Amino acid sequence: MMALLELFKPRIALLAALTAAVGAALTPPGPAASILPPAVAVFALAAGACALNQYQERRADAAMPRTARRPIPSGRLRPAVALGAAGVAIAAGTGALAVFGGMPSAALGLLAVLWYNGLYTPLKCRSAWAAIPGALVGAVPPLIGGWAAADGPPPPAVWALAGFMVMWQVPHFWLLLLAHADEYRRAGFPVLTERFQPGRLVRVTAAWTLAAAVTGLVLPLYLDPGWSWIAWLILLPAAGLSLAAVRLLPPSDRPDGLCRRAFGTINGFAVLTLALLLLDRALVWR
Repeated sequence: MMALLELFKPRIALLAALTAAVGAALTPPGPAASILPPAVAVFALAAGACALNQYQERRADAAMPRTARRPIPSGRLRPAVALGAAGVAIAAGTGALAVFGGMPSAALGLLAVLWYNGLYTPLKCRSAWAAIPGALVGAVPPLIGGWAAADGPPPPAVWALAGFMVMWQVPHFWLLLLAHADEYRRAGFPVLTERFQPGRLVRVTAAWTLAAAVTGLVLPLYLDPGWSWIAWLILLPAAGLSLAAVRLLPPSDRPDGLCRRAFGTINGFAVLTLALLLLDRALVWR
């Protein structure tokens, strides 16, 4: 059971579900009851996509110490079982979206799976720039939530949230790469550190991180009338993320430690920003 849970990467799936819930919450009239069905369906879809990704990358995972203990390369789960579990989760998530969110939401969910597993995952083996098109997957969960809640195109606030998630994804990927570049290289993945000196790539990543902070700062401007002061607390995590980005800029012989800390900061920034937006909507509903 624990092996299946690890296969589904619940933390990543929960983040996708949270973005779908916030997308639904930002869509007028946005009753609290409208956010649960798309969030649960997106959780299942994201869990299935993560499981399928581990099936696709099982040989590369076995070659990296960071991932060698995952369920498939460690032998705790047979590849066929993992593939079947991925298929069940994807089918369940798609079906739930079709029933509770409509066919456009279900189509968006399938598009996200096809983009992540059909384009991004194979592209990682061929291009060091795969993170940029791969980041577009982050835009889909809030759009699913918004479309399901509105039964039509989402409002501007949801599109702004989708843009924020795209901007967050790129430095999220690159900070992980910088922290584990040697492992990725040994596993056969092309990495940007082969094209750029680590110091230059760190500076580019810092710029993307600052851009993600700025994109988060403008989110309250898109909220409908009636928003509370809670949303402006996004200033605090944005300031913390900006500080983490600035700390990456001075030259360092060992940037991997700084990148690991910045990786934790940017993930915390995304979760806190989403939580504040959801809390803001909850206060408006009350």
